[in-house]
Amino acid sequence: MSQQLSPNATPATARYSVLQARLHWMVVVLVLLQFLLQGAMVDTMVAVRAGDTPGAGAYLLANLHLLSGLVIGFLMAFRLYLRLDASASRFKDLAVQGSPGSLALAATVVHGLFYLLLLTMPISGLSAWYEVPGAAWVHGWQKIALLALLLLHIAAALLHLCLLRDGVFQRILRVR
Repeated sequence: MSQQLSPNATPATARYSVLQARLHWMVVVLVLLQFLLQGAMVDTMVAVRAGDTPGAGAYLLANLHLLSGLVIGFLMAFRLYLRLDASASRFKDLAVQGSPGSLALAATVVHGLFYLLLLTMPISGLSAWYEVPGAAWVHGWQKIALLALLLLHIAAALLHLCLLRDGVFQRILRVR
């Protein structure tokens, strides 16, 4: 399932497997979709709680938001499995290989928080849909944290691409 790294691979030439790269970009697209669909989800939840019938379009988009969230959760669980799989251990710290200590620590923390959020947000979102007390509040704060992490992650990727030019950005693109 995962690509073999050559024994002489350096941090600049090491790359993620095709599967890992595709899973990363699928999650990126689905997370962007989630942000685009959140308005329809909120409108639908407000209408349902007020005893109104939401429009068919809003209801469809709200269900797409729910489904996409569940898919993200499953994809992240699979990514976590791949990350913890002993045969893929050469990929575990690929994001930090060749980075200075402070950047490596920041990357480790940010990636860990991504896994935590993207695994738990489907649970809090689904709980909010079924009106579990406090779930909508938790989901809202998770959304803010996710947005902050996304901005930090993009800034770090641009730092690696434009200033450090260390090949880290290209690892997930699968280009050299």
